[in-house]
Amino acid sequence: MNSTGFSEHVRFLPWIGKHYENGLRGAKTLILGESQYRQYGERFSRRWNVDRIEGQADGVGKYTGGWHYWTKIIKTLSPADTDPHRFWHSVAYCNFIQDFTGKVARERPTESMWLRGRRPFGEILLRLRPDFILALGQQLWNHLPAAPSPAGEDADLYRQYPTKGHVTIATMTRHPSSFGFRYADWRRTVVHGLNLAARNAERTRCTGRRLCTTLDDSGSRTRR
Repeated sequence: MNSTGFSEHVRFLPWIGKHYENGLRGAKTLILGESQYRQYGERFSRRWNVDRIEGQADGVGKYTGGWHYWTKIIKTLSPADTDPHRFWHSVAYCNFIQDFTGKVARERPTESMWLRGRRPFGEILLRLRPDFILALGQQLWNHLPAAPSPAGEDADLYRQYPTKGHVTIATMTRHPSSFGFRYADWRRTVVHGLNLAARNAERTRCTGRRLCTTLDDSGSRTRR
């Protein structure tokens, strides 16, 4: 799968790792950021996300620095394996807002920007069919389309989005760039959501089989 073929509504193409279909713990994972800003006189490029993650994953281009934002994401989702190449090629990444919000990081999206983000978000869901979404930031989480929570789960932290025969489990963290963010504080919430998604994806894959493999929250595999 590659980043081509999206409509003009998806102005910033998502990064899609080479092994996205394999996912994390067997769950196809989409990391959903909030927005991007235009710094140092940057020109618009549909590859904005792709170029940045490519720099982190493969050490190519001008975005190769070990930025704390990207490192915090890895340590929240994959504390046991923090190799950036393996991690970023196992996930997809995009931002919800499809505009530049300004020239510095703290400029907030307008309500019209949030509204314009819904259509491309829906298109990305249909195209990528992720099993799991990690939304980065409370404001982003608050602006995502409403959806029910999985049975028995905290409705403030977990949602499920059905899309044409597929179900995506979503959860959130505080924004990794926010003051006082500690990935250890969110790891249990995130890993639990990832395992919910992995179990759901496995149930879908093994429908009709006599023996299925599932994950518990420790990441251990059990058979049923």
